[in-house]
Amino acid sequence: MPRFPIVVNVVLAVMLASMPSTLSAQSSSGFDLDKMMQSNRASGASSQLLQADQIPTDNVVDARLYYLGPGDVLAYQGLGLDLSEKLIPVTPENTVLIERFGLVNVNGMTLAQFRDSLRTIVQGRAPGSEISVTLRRARLIYVQVSGNVPYPGTYAVPASMRASTFLSLVHQPWSLRTDASAREINRTDRVQEQQNRLSGLSRTTTMSLSSYAQRNVTIRGRYVPRMVDLVRGRVRGYEHLDPHLREEDHVVVPFDVASYPTISVGGAFVTNTSLPWKRGDDIATLISASGGLSESAKPNTVRLERRDGSTVPVPINEKGESPVASTTVEPGDVLVVDEEMYSGFESTTGIVQVQGEVMQPGAVRIVPGSTRLSQAIAMSGGISPRAALNLAYVVRPSERRAFNDHPGELLRRFQYSDLVLEDSLRYRLDQTYRLPVVSCDVAKAVADSSSSANVVLFSGDKIVVPMQPTSVYVYGQVSNPGYVQYQPGKTMEWYVFQAGGYAVGAKPGRARIVKGRTNVWIQPERDLTIVEPGDEVYVPRAPDVPAGMDIQYYAVIGGVVSSIAALAGVLFTILR
Repeated sequence: MPRFPIVVNVVLAVMLASMPSTLSAQSSSGFDLDKMMQSNRASGASSQLLQADQIPTDNVVDARLYYLGPGDVLAYQGLGLDLSEKLIPVTPENTVLIERFGLVNVNGMTLAQFRDSLRTIVQGRAPGSEISVTLRRARLIYVQVSGNVPYPGTYAVPASMRASTFLSLVHQPWSLRTDASAREINRTDRVQEQQNRLSGLSRTTTMSLSSYAQRNVTIRGRYVPRMVDLVRGRVRGYEHLDPHLREEDHVVVPFDVASYPTISVGGAFVTNTSLPWKRGDDIATLISASGGLSESAKPNTVRLERRDGSTVPVPINEKGESPVASTTVEPGDVLVVDEEMYSGFESTTGIVQVQGEVMQPGAVRIVPGSTRLSQAIAMSGGISPRAALNLAYVVRPSERRAFNDHPGELLRRFQYSDLVLEDSLRYRLDQTYRLPVVSCDVAKAVADSSSSANVVLFSGDKIVVPMQPTSVYVYGQVSNPGYVQYQPGKTMEWYVFQAGGYAVGAKPGRARIVKGRTNVWIQPERDLTIVEPGDEVYVPRAPDVPAGMDIQYYAVIGGVVSSIAALAGVLFTILR
């Protein structure tokens, strides 16, 4: 027994003595425990470079077009035993420090060129080794924009951002910041509204570059001037025409010129457009401008109609690509495709949705322009006992116009009205809050199918039948405002009494019933107008007037009375 501890100690001593040589041998084969641990610690410290706030970018970085610069954060990994990721920032001197290899100058290098250079260095020192290099975070750069844009100036954006995205965002610069205030957004909308008025009849509040500007943007800066073509830049192989931005870039957006040669796209494409012709344009450019074929297009009818009257067939495969896409086009050429015609389809079948308190809510098949409201409700099983027909309505989304028109656009519509200026505010409210509903009375339509309220329906209509409310809300200058239990056949005065009666300051003559379905205010006849489920009763106070207004009011009345008395005296004297 005493000899056992001695044997154990001898074995441990031999193992400890042999460990340095074992680690040394492993290091010679590419595995270095100390360096790997140091690399992992360094990687953990460097990861803090990725934690700062960053605004969104737009698209996948193209390594062939992305030029490295100060502030970029790169990452590399050896594809051997050590797979830990090492982060390396690009210094202000445009260099990167790579452990075990030293400084590498990346001035004027694209990401792809740096990958190739680093791979060459690594394989030169360790033949057969592989290394992966990625861009983990793009640097922020200053870019200036001028010309035909609403907000010229200097912006801080990621270098990974392409020119197309930058030119879209400078029309709404608040979108580049996460802390933009409502005041800034509203100011942007006002500028957009002014631009819309100048540009013609645009109904939208979002501006975009003209077709001429999209093809003729110039980027100037420290480097060679670059032309930007946002149309052709979407074509495979021409990505360089929509480049990533670089330090000190100055983006110049041209103003439209009076005339220029054009090429066009027409027919069953997603977008029909005319755009400026540029030398080298081809069929792929036109397909890019069109957004591709629409669902109703006949792919076998695509053709290029030349200005000289000739026609070139353009085959299109199922991916929307053409084997003759590189065929050049000349000014005046038009790319055309025919549309499939479904004769009579729209007039023979359609679908409306019936929701709410019907026996079988859901979709109902109709004949557009022929099926009437009462028939659709009947096909849904009829009205349930809990339905409030006085609150039911029909929505027609297909007739919905731009209900969120900019206030300036609403006032422009009012420009030639023969109403007085005070009506403009009321007009603005009516336009802003109008609803895409059909003018009809569902209760009358159900009760009398021959009435004018029984309107015809169209595909896409939606019939909504709410549940019967159990109370009427009474508020304003009443003693106890709130919900009052609904009782059939009761007038406004009854509901006011249930709410504690008129309070001090109330003007009963100004009390109104607000109808539940339309929100229209009506002046009731006290003992005749019946309150319906869902209605509200509002009792206002006397109108607020400025201090001293009452004295002026009575002074005017006194003056009028005095004038009448004086005139009567004069007439009496004359007649006497």
